[in-house]
Amino acid sequence: MPKRVDHQKRKQIIAKAAMKLIEQKGAEATTLRDIAKEVGLSLGSIQYYFPKQSDLYRYTMETLFQRTKQRMDEVEPKGTSAFDYAVQMIVQYIQVGDQEQRMENAIWIQFAVMEQEENKELYQRFTTIYREFLETVFVQLQKGDCLKEGLDLDLEIKKLEIYTDGLILNAISKLRGFSQTEIETYVRHYLAHICR
Repeated sequence: MPKRVDHQKRKQIIAKAAMKLIEQKGAEATTLRDIAKEVGLSLGSIQYYFPKQSDLYRYTMETLFQRTKQRMDEVEPKGTSAFDYAVQMIVQYIQVGDQEQRMENAIWIQFAVMEQEENKELYQRFTTIYREFLETVFVQLQKGDCLKEGLDLDLEIKKLEIYTDGLILNAISKLRGFSQTEIETYVRHYLAHICR
């Protein structure tokens, strides 16, 4: 009797290997042949699931997108102030607590700078979701009556987006590598400037 293959699981295994190699070698240098060798499959088997490298990259980006969205959706207030809740939400998004989270962030950055037309739609979806997430942070701060009067909320949301992107970049840097505690400290310091 032929062995039944769980196709979804195999695609996930391939994507995980792709992420590992992309982190090590870079997205531009990682080939389907490299990935096939990493997972112990033939190139034809990889191409059965992902006929083009861009198909695999798209699937990998979608996987990272879903993981990030799930993390953002799971942030629960822990009986603290609106300010502390906002800090928790942002730190949860940045996520540098373990090697896998750092790898995910590093891969997102690589995908963000790749100029492939087929990735733009997914990256735009991510940007939209992240913008909505940051709007939620500001709604929480408003509900808690934390924000200073007269702020341009659109500008403040954009500034926070840029700031968190910078934190992520520094957090995944092999030279600097901020810890989760440092990230929380910097987020608290930043929010303190726009809060009472």
